[in-house]
Amino acid sequence: MAKANPSKTLVLSEYSSTSLIGKGSFSEVYEGIHKVSGEKVAIKIISKKNLTKGKVDVIVSEIEIMKLLNHSNIVRMLEFKWDEKNVYLVLEYCEGGNLSEYIKRLIRLPEVICRRAIQQLAMGLAYLRLKEISHMDLKPKNLLIKYKPFTLKIADFGLSQYLSERACTESVRGSPLYMAPEIILKKRYNYKVDLWSVGVILYECIYGKAPFSDKTYKGITEAMIHETPIQYSKRVAVSEDCMSLLKGLLVYDPNNRMNFDDFFNHPFVDVVHAPTEENKKLAIHILHEAVKYDEQKKYPEAFSAYCRALRYMVPILHSLKESYKWTSMHLKVSQCLSRAEELKVTLAQYNSQQEDIEACLKNDKKHQSKDIENLLEKNALHTGQMDIINCISSSSFEHGTKFSISSTSSHSLSGKPENTSTSSKSNQSEVTSKESSSSTSNPEIERILTDQDTPGLKDLFQSTPKVYDALEIGMTGQMYMAEGDYVTAYNKFEGSLNVLIPHIKTEPPGLRKDLLVRQVQWWLTQAESAKALAAARDVDAECSLKQKIFETADCSIQ
Repeated sequence: MAKANPSKTLVLSEYSSTSLIGKGSFSEVYEGIHKVSGEKVAIKIISKKNLTKGKVDVIVSEIEIMKLLNHSNIVRMLEFKWDEKNVYLVLEYCEGGNLSEYIKRLIRLPEVICRRAIQQLAMGLAYLRLKEISHMDLKPKNLLIKYKPFTLKIADFGLSQYLSERACTESVRGSPLYMAPEIILKKRYNYKVDLWSVGVILYECIYGKAPFSDKTYKGITEAMIHETPIQYSKRVAVSEDCMSLLKGLLVYDPNNRMNFDDFFNHPFVDVVHAPTEENKKLAIHILHEAVKYDEQKKYPEAFSAYCRALRYMVPILHSLKESYKWTSMHLKVSQCLSRAEELKVTLAQYNSQQEDIEACLKNDKKHQSKDIENLLEKNALHTGQMDIINCISSSSFEHGTKFSISSTSSHSLSGKPENTSTSSKSNQSEVTSKESSSSTSNPEIERILTDQDTPGLKDLFQSTPKVYDALEIGMTGQMYMAEGDYVTAYNKFEGSLNVLIPHIKTEPPGLRKDLLVRQVQWWLTQAESAKALAAARDVDAECSLKQKIFETADCSIQ
């Protein structure tokens, strides 16, 4: 088609165009500048010549849908106009090109960038799902990039349609490499087709090419018919979370493919902690809470709050545009991480002292009082309640499973239950007496968890090998947590909890179940803390690279 310079058309006289930046079968995209504001835009020009009725319907649908959309991870349509020859869409300008070009430049994307890109894609898709819109043509070429900071934006809604969770349709739409199997095989399909496309996009980001990139359309169809296993190269290091997401999305049978709730809550995506304005306010609130607990010497609560704050602060750090804001936030993240790790060491020492106190209780009475008093003088920790329920409600270690407990039980950072009636104003003698007897706790539970001569929780499940092994894995996670290997600790906790949480539903009421519930509560909190500390450490590892990026005018990664 002949070039249609937008600056020479009467309807777009307020824009001057600079260059052609894209071209399709029926359209061209120009870079434009608003003559008054100086704002850069992208002007998509669709020729009316030779348009079929079907293509006209696609254009009308695209305009109608884009008029409804306003989200930071979706390309905005600023306005649309037309004349006798063309239709003009004035769109938000994305200087970074598209994700396909980005992948080709770097060959493969680092997993930290993949995670950021997929999280932002998920945020855009979450917005679309609220409006029951399915994109139907998700692929790297339709994901545009803005820099400062790195921001992914969904574009090209020409094939989009309204699909509720219960709705099904069968019209063939999309690009073969990224089409879900049910579309390729001309079966009825639902909103889950977009999730297959997300899986292919993530695969291409990680491995540099789509799963069936070496096949023709016929070859792709045959692979879908026979459900050919997708190959995951062992030459590329991929984290457990990333691989879990890939294998959850790239499932041939849509009934077994993860749904959008699974996707949004998956640990690799973690939309809950995305850098939204609401989460920025929440991060500030939790950080102030942590400092307050710290000042009051409520160290278990302070540790938990610092870790929860980090879960929100790290994504916010990645989203900041200006270098001075990034530097300021990075300092806060580093200070928060440093203080959390200091508290972890302090609490570990406290746990050791508690064991010494228990040992003293077994000695003859004439030494008890003096030895315990000496140990308690060394230990200034407040042993009040820890806010465990918040951690549980924001954690989902088994995809699609939300585990919640209405119990008011509390834990010390040693993993042992505390008396819920203990007050921050209790004196030392009151603390000692309340640890040995409680009116609000099951005495048998207290005895098993505190008496070293009584078989522990793990021993109670010797007749249930699966649970026994899961408890062993969780204990290994505690060891890695103490050593500061937070990634391994998190993986161990997750592996353990994926077994223990479902088992709780089938465990008969009684002592074993009560003890197991408490242990799960504790490890959920530990897993949340491990993930927060690991993410904060990653920021420090990226620091030098980030500083170089800010010093470079033409940056390619933010």
